[in-house]
Amino acid sequence: MKYFSFLIGFFLLLSACNNEELDKQGEYFFLSNKGADMPVWVRGKDSANIFIIHLHGGPGGSSITEAQDRVFVSLEANYAMVYWDQRGSGASQGNAKPETMNMAQFVEDLNKLVAVLKTKYTNPSLFLMGHSWGGALGAAYLSSSDYQKNFKGWIEIDGAHNFKKGLELSRQWAMNYADSAIAKNMQVAFWQEALKWYEANPVLDNKELLDIHSDKYIAKANGYIHNPGNPNILYFTGGNILSPAGEVSTGEYAKFHLQSELKKSYSDEMYKITIPSLILWGRHDGILPVEMATDAFTHIGTDSIDKYLTIFEESAHNPPREEPLDFMMTVKSFIERYK
Repeated sequence: MKYFSFLIGFFLLLSACNNEELDKQGEYFFLSNKGADMPVWVRGKDSANIFIIHLHGGPGGSSITEAQDRVFVSLEANYAMVYWDQRGSGASQGNAKPETMNMAQFVEDLNKLVAVLKTKYTNPSLFLMGHSWGGALGAAYLSSSDYQKNFKGWIEIDGAHNFKKGLELSRQWAMNYADSAIAKNMQVAFWQEALKWYEANPVLDNKELLDIHSDKYIAKANGYIHNPGNPNILYFTGGNILSPAGEVSTGEYAKFHLQSELKKSYSDEMYKITIPSLILWGRHDGILPVEMATDAFTHIGTDSIDKYLTIFEESAHNPPREEPLDFMMTVKSFIERYK
């Protein structure tokens, strides 16, 4: 009965805020550093003094856009969400030079954001949450210096902490899917073509090949969204112009200039991460297959009693949208334990 009441409250909350109301909520400012003016939107229950910094995917995605995803809106009932568009991404402005588009600079930017939050708010309890590319940035940040002391906990969602290994697994995932589809007599010509393409490209080592792999084959195999026809999936509540940031770009600048960073692995550095950690992964993720969840869990140096692994059985690359209620409750339980 308690769970049912929580479920009703969850969906009432989602329907209570329309797009215009979301646009007016919270505090909005720019974080300026090394030529980049990066929008930050703090929204939710800041009186609780618990802040979740959201690291968006990509490279080149937008946290500002994901702020309109209703599952994150629901978390705002208990915590303050910090939505930050990284340099060269989303609604970021300024003139970020190509030479600043590297992981070290992104780590510096994140550390500056942490300092700003500590200045603006009194002794905030901070949690770091990174999805996809955000998982790589989070791993790099927490493995650097003594930066992890700033956070109560780390949440990685289908993260790219070792994209090279993930991409090798992803290529094999796509080929396995093609074999299965052909065996089931599903779109045989398309998947036979796919197998020939993968045989001709054993290494996906440039942006053109990666785009074909991800946009043509992984997407077709439902490796991003496991069940696109699921009516319960929570998509964005609106388009791109529903925040103080205004229109959000595609982030091609960051995506182009950060290609070399995607070839790096942080697995062997993650032993340095010793704060409480929560690893969340979709069982059917095609771009960063579920084996990467075990890779993260194994390499993180946190004591076994304080690190957790949850696999979402009905999700691919985006559990927050495919299984929003279970996702929210898992995150909330973790934060309540370590706040």
